[in-house]
Amino acid sequence: MVEDKQETSSNHNGIGTKEEEDSPPPPPQIAGTDWESANYEVRSLEYGGGEEEDEPDEVSAMDANARYVVLQYLVEPHLDVFDLEGGSKLARLSGHSYGGRCVRISSGRSPVIYSGSLDKTVRAWNAVEGSLLETIYNHLDYVESLGLLSGRWMASGGRGDKAIFVYETDGAGKLWRRHRFDGHEGWVTQLVFPGERRKVIF
Repeated sequence: MVEDKQETSSNHNGIGTKEEEDSPPPPPQIAGTDWESANYEVRSLEYGGGEEEDEPDEVSAMDANARYVVLQYLVEPHLDVFDLEGGSKLARLSGHSYGGRCVRISSGRSPVIYSGSLDKTVRAWNAVEGSLLETIYNHLDYVESLGLLSGRWMASGGRGDKAIFVYETDGAGKLWRRHRFDGHEGWVTQLVFPGERRKVIF
């Protein structure tokens, strides 16, 4: 007995093509996960604002841990720290003279926030008290990127100087410069520590 095989064609009634029917199913980890079926909640954080409240600034960088969310702005020089659970603003960090594009926050009971700015500095802040802990003046141009490993190692990447500086930290905001890496021909826009065992920077 020979079965008739009919290829389906696409039409406006939602019938797929044979190619679509023959395509492999999506991986288990994403199958059925979409905005309609996923369990999610939308929360809004109040814009930090500057002197010109009718001209809101762009959020250029953000980071979070289990308790806090920190926002950095492109033009406004301050950073805002929010409570992750309730969304309320906890502190405003002031000290940079320009905005920036990179911020990192450590975990733990007394987390430290590290921010890089267009003012060429890297600053360390106490996330709970909102106080400035340290300011680093190593870069000759904008600080474009930061990398953080377990609150113990921090790296910063520059724009014009194209340099990477690596610092050791005590976990409480104090930074000691350990290395400088040169060799890039362009801006250092991203820095990543891939893991604990090998202190490698990408």
